[in-house]
Amino acid sequence: MSVTEGSYSPKNYNCNGILTDFDFDWRIFGEEDLVVKVYDSDGNETTLALTTEYTAAKAGNDWTSGGTITTVATYPSGYTLTIERAVARKQPADYVANDNFPAETHEAIMDRIILIIQELQNLNDRMPRNPADDPAMDMTMPVQNSRKERYLYFDVDGKPTAAGQSLLGGITVTAFIETLLDDADATTAMTTLLNGIIDLIKSSHIDWGSGADQVDLDEMPDGTTYGKVKNANLTTGQPSEVLSIEDQGGVATNGLKCKIIEISDWNMDTNNTRAIAHGLGTDYKKIRAISGIIRSDDDSIYSPIPCEQGVTGTPDVYFYAIGSTTISIARTTGGSFDDAQWSATTLNRGWVTIWYEA
Repeated sequence: MSVTEGSYSPKNYNCNGILTDFDFDWRIFGEEDLVVKVYDSDGNETTLALTTEYTAAKAGNDWTSGGTITTVATYPSGYTLTIERAVARKQPADYVANDNFPAETHEAIMDRIILIIQELQNLNDRMPRNPADDPAMDMTMPVQNSRKERYLYFDVDGKPTAAGQSLLGGITVTAFIETLLDDADATTAMTTLLNGIIDLIKSSHIDWGSGADQVDLDEMPDGTTYGKVKNANLTTGQPSEVLSIEDQGGVATNGLKCKIIEISDWNMDTNNTRAIAHGLGTDYKKIRAISGIIRSDDDSIYSPIPCEQGVTGTPDVYFYAIGSTTISIARTTGGSFDDAQWSATTLNRGWVTIWYEA
């Protein structure tokens, strides 16, 4: 019997918990040429055993037109069943000198060769291949010890290489990291990370010091939840450490960046000056504007810096120096802020806003 070109491909079926009969329509020489596999919903593969897990029947008087396999068990929805052909790579005929030439036997041998070629072609069609116009190159995989638990990638010459650090086995990730891993590009991933930082600050009130020396982005001076957190100095210590932001979602049109600094505790009734760390280091010379707000002990009065209320011609509170590490504020003796209602020592006295060149 002749064998036509392209007459073989594995048969794939979706299971439904009812079906047990599955057909195949290509030639085999015997049921031993069949390989039947079942894949569960997670893709795990099981090869079924002939007789104990499935049986095979001819479609007619012989196997030339295929047949049917019948599974002993049923498999639920979500499972798939595959029937493959794997003709033994052997030549069973034995020709004896001067005997008759058996045409059927010889044709069967030729058919066996073609069936094997079809199976090899099917495997080849499902393998990665270089385009025909690629230059000839060695596509040998790295040796086992060099590639195990590593990712496969192609180097600058297009050759297969074992990449990256050795994997430490299966790692369970959190729901947050899952949202990061499926981000399509760097911008989306950065947004995910920044939103996570903002949520952390909102929920935990990151503490620079203790007590009232806490910052919530929803309670910043302008009442706005900022779109980005750029450089947060989370070092523990004095509450005057700086929360650095890019104002309202980006660098301002004049090219300046903004920092908001907590003044922290300042007993203005007793101390007439307060030095606040600005965190810019030698870049303090790039400061181009500065302003501030102070508040009373009972949080009922908010006043700008500088502010002139009581002493004619002299601001009652004002900035008087910008150094390499600190910004200095002073209040005038006998002025409006030299008073008991500005004497608390466990209160963030206010905020200083500085604008500086990026």
